[in-house]
Amino acid sequence: MKRICAAALLLCCFIITGCGKAESFESITGRYAGKSVSCTARIIAPGEYGGEFTVSFKSDRGRDEAEILSPETVAGVKAEIQDGGALLSYAGKSLETPFAAYRETAPVSCLSAVFESIRSGAPAVWSKNERRLDYVKGDVTQTLYFDEEGALSAAEVLLNGEMVLKIEVTSFALE
Repeated sequence: MKRICAAALLLCCFIITGCGKAESFESITGRYAGKSVSCTARIIAPGEYGGEFTVSFKSDRGRDEAEILSPETVAGVKAEIQDGGALLSYAGKSLETPFAAYRETAPVSCLSAVFESIRSGAPAVWSKNERRLDYVKGDVTQTLYFDEEGALSAAEVLLNGEMVLKIEVTSFALE
């Protein structure tokens, strides 16, 4: 009888705390601190002026670069993301562009803003069962999803409660 009760109690603990490789907020954010990140992602911007882009992104200790891989009409456009703006380049020509009020909502800089949020250790709500972090900065909410290994797998960016970007990470490396 005691063995059955102990087994039932242990099973309840697994159910309540979540099974598998459940991570804490600190272990997720700590994993990214001081590391280089590279990923390929599909960025979907809904709405009248939206579109769908495939982007290669690299973040190496303060230097963030993105390159559009598709659609073909804008493939090859590169952006070096800096504080307050980006340096866009294509075919040897460059254009410095300032960010609008919400850097997190721009397709060119959204991945940079996502990894900056993770690394910052800023207050966030961690949902262990969903492997999700929610960052709220004024009118902008970043909802970040992680796989079992702690790699970013998807994100949603909302402005005033309305989704402005959806990010689907198709490849990911942390060095």
